[in-house]
Amino acid sequence: MIDAIRPDVIYARGSPGCALPVGHKLSVASGVPLAIHFADPIPATPDWQKSVLARRRHLRTILPAQRHASLVTIVNERMLDYQQETTGEALLDKSLILPNPVPAPMSIGQIPHDRFVFSFLGSFFGSRRPDSLLTAFASLAARNPLVDLHIYGAWPSNLPKILMTDPLLNGRVVLKGWTRDVAAAIGNSSCLVDVDADSEHAVYTSNKLMDYLSVDRPILLISPPGSASRDLIAGLSRTCFNAVHNREAIEAAMEAVIAKCWTGADFVERHALRRTLSLEVTTALLETRLAALAGVPPALGRRDN
Repeated sequence: MIDAIRPDVIYARGSPGCALPVGHKLSVASGVPLAIHFADPIPATPDWQKSVLARRRHLRTILPAQRHASLVTIVNERMLDYQQETTGEALLDKSLILPNPVPAPMSIGQIPHDRFVFSFLGSFFGSRRPDSLLTAFASLAARNPLVDLHIYGAWPSNLPKILMTDPLLNGRVVLKGWTRDVAAAIGNSSCLVDVDADSEHAVYTSNKLMDYLSVDRPILLISPPGSASRDLIAGLSRTCFNAVHNREAIEAAMEAVIAKCWTGADFVERHALRRTLSLEVTTALLETRLAALAGVPPALGRRDN
């Protein structure tokens, strides 16, 4: 198959990591240069993969491809540092930081003010938990009758029972489930919430955070200090609010978001980041590096199929 197609470059994407050994074998067999991409670190950080044996197995799986690859693309600098530290391999000279792109800006109307709605869109699972968010929201809801929390996506199986038995949360935290109309969910939100795992290895940036950045809504990021998510929004102090995983910090950030009089001018600060991380710019960056690897000009690297 590889001889019939004869690509200029083989580009293998993980995770999952199973694509990397496949790309490695094809590259070795054909002599075609190999590039690999880490959407997540492999092996995963200990808070996500607690089994030492599993982490060692994953490391053995990807190391040959990582060593053989002429180009390693990875989502952010903290993830690159972690990948180098975990594997004991120097990757800097053959690496490219390739962030997940921010989608094209989407118009969703004015921020709702009749009730202030904090919305989380995504999944609570593994080490990404809603506990600190719920504790802070309960304290806020006790003093503010016009604030709600909507959760779209997946949540721990015991969460409905917790909400039913807590008078401060019951009816104020709404479990929306999965939705196909993301634009409507965001449009009905006053503030968008992202929650990272409370881990010293906070090297992940969620796709939802990139989606949030494409719209004119304030963002509440609950994330430990030194996280990749905090790095991403570091220059957006007017529209993005950071909090660590404790009640006081999250509640204070929520109050600050509610108290501010929001206008469209506030979100101008996001324009430069949206351009830098647009699909067009990130694709062109990748194309340039792949074309150099293949030894062809970038314009000739484009194919119609």
